Amino acid sequence: MNENSSKIIKNTIFVYIRMVISIVVSLYSVRIVLKSLGVIDFGIYSLVGGVIAFLSFLNGAMTTSSQRYISFFLGRNNLNETREVFKSTIFLHLAISLILVLVFEMIGLFIFDGVLNIPEGRIGSAKMVYQFMILNMFVVINSVPYDSLINSREHLFFDSVMGVIESLLKLGIAIILTYYSKDRLVFYAFLLVLLGVLIRFVKFLYCSIHFEESKVFLKKVVINNKLFKEMMSFASWNLFGGITTVSYTQGLSIILNLFFGPAINASYGIGLQISGQLLSFSSSIIKAINPQIVKSEGRGERANLIELTIKASKFSFFLLSIICLPLIFEMNYVLNMWLTDVPRYSVLFCQLILIRAMTDQFSSGIKTAIQAVGKIKKYQIVVGTLVIMNIPTSYILLKFGLQPFWVFINAIALSVLALLVRLQFSTKLIGLGYTKFYHEIINPNLQCVIIPIITSAFIVNFFEESFLRLLILTASSVLLTTLVFYTKGLSLSEKSNFNRLVLKYLKK
Repeated sequence: MNENSSKIIKNTIFVYIRMVISIVVSLYSVRIVLKSLGVIDFGIYSLVGGVIAFLSFLNGAMTTSSQRYISFFLGRNNLNETREVFKSTIFLHLAISLILVLVFEMIGLFIFDGVLNIPEGRIGSAKMVYQFMILNMFVVINSVPYDSLINSREHLFFDSVMGVIESLLKLGIAIILTYYSKDRLVFYAFLLVLLGVLIRFVKFLYCSIHFEESKVFLKKVVINNKLFKEMMSFASWNLFGGITTVSYTQGLSIILNLFFGPAINASYGIGLQISGQLLSFSSSIIKAINPQIVKSEGRGERANLIELTIKASKFSFFLLSIICLPLIFEMNYVLNMWLTDVPRYSVLFCQLILIRAMTDQFSSGIKTAIQAVGKIKKYQIVVGTLVIMNIPTSYILLKFGLQPFWVFINAIALSVLALLVRLQFSTKLIGLGYTKFYHEIINPNLQCVIIPIITSAFIVNFFEESFLRLLILTASSVLLTTLVFYTKGLSLSEKSNFNRLVLKYLKK
């Protein structure tokens, strides 16, 4: 097993341990927060706070931009070029954050006056939450260069430790919230911003100590204009893609709010919380492979890029499906056990959101590979347009009187169409076409889920809902999915590497 493969495996293990802890802690925190805030205030937070909070999608898009350039030049082993890139990302994200603050302040002038459906007595608190989220957005965006550097340098052990600490502190905030007697909604938003500032400051110190290229302010600051313009163009199109994703997420939230009021935003918020945690879990393999994909392109190793792209897509779907399948079948029991008082539509919303998330995972590696090649303008325009089409089509569906869950069925259909479009770009830009994609990714992954789906449906139909049924269904689903993935999903070399790794650890 070569050094890069070993590094990917180690980093994946670090991130996995982090995600297991973070998911358990975060979901328990949501239960406490929902109980403390109540359905209406939780719905308001999901709606208003989410307008900025889901700029995490934008953060992800911009991190991808920065990481693409940093990893690309790290692949060339050129410290001076890497320092120039990092220097440019600092000023690029400062400019972007200032522009976005201005934009969202302008939006805030009118969305609370007749646009959002918020109870009269809670509008003042909603406006305060909005301001806190804008501040948090500014901090998060300006920390992107440091997050990107940590990922590109593959220091994922530190990143994992910070992730666990952040989750535990969020749990602490949720517990503190139960003892606060005044406006809990505003206090909760304030504490989350404070935590965000603390975490970002620690990452800044870590980079300053460990990475030579991050010490740009100790030297005379001179920006490489050509590189800055190139990065600005790349980041702008990535930002466009991120904005379409945020617009889709929050657009659906606003549309649901207009037709059904703030209570339904609580149901939508719960669905997003669950899918967000699970996507973070499955994306851990992508986080470990991403730097290697981009570095392969930087070294001109296109064949290795395609191989890593296939692995990323294949494994990320598998890792998400082993968790999603039991949850989809047992969502009603899990939510009632988790939240006690489950808002209406939450079960169906969560199930459909998870199905859409699984569909998106098929192309997770392709997204990184296209970013690595760097030709993203047409890609972002076409895919972004498809994503944003969720908003007008969902509005039309609800205007015709359909039930709210139809907006998520619509989202699944558009997600499948987006997958086909990404494949078209993949064929042209990286040489990974439909046939190879089907045989290497789609076919083995679908085989992995068919048998567990049939088995789970049988268990649900013949056993009453209980904790024992949850355990039986989960164990059988995970076992069957893993066995089929090992036999049908892994190539001979992957099986050989896996067997060698298991034997190595068994000997220890």
